[in-house]
Amino acid sequence: MRSALPCALVCLALAALASPSAAGAHSPAPWFGSYQVSVLGGDQHAEWSADHASTGRCDPSINGQGSDTQSFLPGAPQVVQMAGVGSTAYPTTISGLQLNYTEDREGSLTETQVPPECAVASGEGTANPPSPDCGTRSLSTSIDVTPLPGSTSLEQSPGADTGEGSPYQDCPVFGSVVPAFASPLSASLPPLGPVLAGGTPSGTALVQATEPIAEEDVSGQSTLKLELRFTSLLVVDALGMPADAALTVGSSGEMTVPVSCPAGTCSGSVSLAFDTAATGARVASAPRFPQPVSAYTIALTSARFHLKAGHRGVVLHLQGGRTFAKALAHDTFAVIVSDGSGHKSVRYVAGLAHLRA
Repeated sequence: MRSALPCALVCLALAALASPSAAGAHSPAPWFGSYQVSVLGGDQHAEWSADHASTGRCDPSINGQGSDTQSFLPGAPQVVQMAGVGSTAYPTTISGLQLNYTEDREGSLTETQVPPECAVASGEGTANPPSPDCGTRSLSTSIDVTPLPGSTSLEQSPGADTGEGSPYQDCPVFGSVVPAFASPLSASLPPLGPVLAGGTPSGTALVQATEPIAEEDVSGQSTLKLELRFTSLLVVDALGMPADAALTVGSSGEMTVPVSCPAGTCSGSVSLAFDTAATGARVASAPRFPQPVSAYTIALTSARFHLKAGHRGVVLHLQGGRTFAKALAHDTFAVIVSDGSGHKSVRYVAGLAHLRA
């Protein structure tokens, strides 16, 4: 008769391997981070040639070629807050990012002469054409960029100083030049999020595009490469809570917000504020929470907290108690978590809540 002991040992070993906890497997935790983002470098280059064949005695043939190179220089950083899960990040739109650049434009167009009567018929004079003003300029603007793979966007900020118009008046150009950018855009991000989840203290994101010049009698293309520098300031595991929680308000105004610490220890402050729209672009695959806080909030109450892993609940006190809570029964509130100070801080919406008296 064979002993059952070896089988039992094998079964236990197989069960241990199959167990997620035994193998160390776990679902990636949501996180929220504060980063400095700046333009590191890159360029946008347009190269073109024009070839128009005459279609009649008053239609001149046109030939020419040229190029325009905009070289992006390092710029001042912006502090950006973003959410993610594991090593996957869901960046918000980075607004007003400084873009300093030099632009070197060269080009010429040559037209064949047409009979004098053609110029008279068209109302054009016979004055000599202006001298070309090609060459190199030093320029600056600000851009809004969302470096999210699959949903990348890049454009000049609506509030950017546009100066006195184009720095060139008589130098021909075709293709994309700032404030326009080549498309369609693609982006790659560095590993972001907590270092233990694969994130790095700093890294480079790359936004790229190649676009053919689609103008009649012109051939060529524009290429874009924009490098962004991400430097981690503070990244924390986000507090967990139900997406929509009902907070029971006691007679003296006490209520427990059901936030929990996912790992290690969590500390900071929790506040209850009237719900306002979150900033940044929403991504279909991103979790609903945590999400950035809008710039303007009205907090009703707040409290400091210090929780250990697995611990749940932070007590807040509402002035006016149940009477005030009943008056707010139909309002939606954002549970806002703050951690850190200065640039090394995060502030995010952990979930929404309603009051119940």
